[in-house]
Amino acid sequence: MKTYETSYGPVPVWGEFDRFESYRPLLFVIRGAFPDLDSMTLLYRHLPEFDVALVHLPGMHSPFFSECSVNVFARAFDEVVVALDKRKIFALGLSTGALVALAMRGAESLILVEPPLSTADAWPLIPQFLEWGANNSDVARWIDEIFGYSEQGVVNRDYTGLLENSSPGVVLLGGAPLEPRRPFDRMPSLVTQADRARIAATPHLKAIVLPGVGHNVPFRAPKEFLVILKQALADSAYVASTSRV
Repeated sequence: MKTYETSYGPVPVWGEFDRFESYRPLLFVIRGAFPDLDSMTLLYRHLPEFDVALVHLPGMHSPFFSECSVNVFARAFDEVVVALDKRKIFALGLSTGALVALAMRGAESLILVEPPLSTADAWPLIPQFLEWGANNSDVARWIDEIFGYSEQGVVNRDYTGLLENSSPGVVLLGGAPLEPRRPFDRMPSLVTQADRARIAATPHLKAIVLPGVGHNVPFRAPKEFLVILKQALADSAYVASTSRV
């Protein structure tokens, strides 16, 4: 792990840095809200044509920033990818990390998994997030500023505007619908039908729906996820350009 100092705060970055090669493109992985510390750390084994660097969102296994927002996180990560000094940069954003990837400007192509674009509608998260924030003021602030959930109520954080100016890419969506509210054993998708339509109407983004899968696509459909990820990366970059010149 290496820590990069940005204009907004320190950003720890995980990766097999001793294996990095200057000629390989970079896959920059942005994990989501409240993940396991080691989430996705073995992804590099499946992508030998890429160097893989991973970050947690500030405040998630990572220092909190004084300013907490998707756009601030994105600007900090853009500084990190500049420091990593790669000719080609691709971003994989998972859940809340997908929102940050949408806001980044340093990646030429995106692979987005289940971005919760309308947070007030992500009803499966609200009770658990409020419980996690109840005894920690930093966590409570993080949840309120990113998701709009607090003891005072729920305020929608509308991230749909990020779609228009994002880098091109693909969006993986779970086929188990968010609506209607209901008891569940496995978390459904966190993307509303209205937001799916917005994604479908965005010319530079391609939506891919995985039937029978909810929000946690990589865990519930790991084989399908890897196939789609590899294909998306192959479509976005010439693998031949990773060979030495």
